[in-house]
Amino acid sequence: MVAVGNLKEVWLMEPEEIGDMAVLEGRFKRHFSHPWAGVMVGGDRPFAYQRDWDAYVAVEGLQNPAGLLTLPDLLNRLAARQAKIYRTIIG
Repeated sequence: MVAVGNLKEVWLMEPEEIGDMAVLEGRFKRHFSHPWAGVMVGGDRPFAYQRDWDAYVAVEGLQNPAGLLTLPDLLNRLAARQAKIYRTIIG
């Protein structure tokens, strides 16, 4: 299943900048204006799991297209519209 949305914002940081979970949650809220626990899938996992990420993205207008849409289908549709495509791996 593919979901489609618009990139709203990117937060880049060095993992060394974040000393513990409280610092990560505080900086995340200051940057995105939303609480960590309210928006992060897997946000309840321990800090050891979270500490090595070096980028977070905000997506707006997220929608599930009607019918089954595969990634190749989506890429073909976007290429036909000459849309800018960002290849992002999200873990």
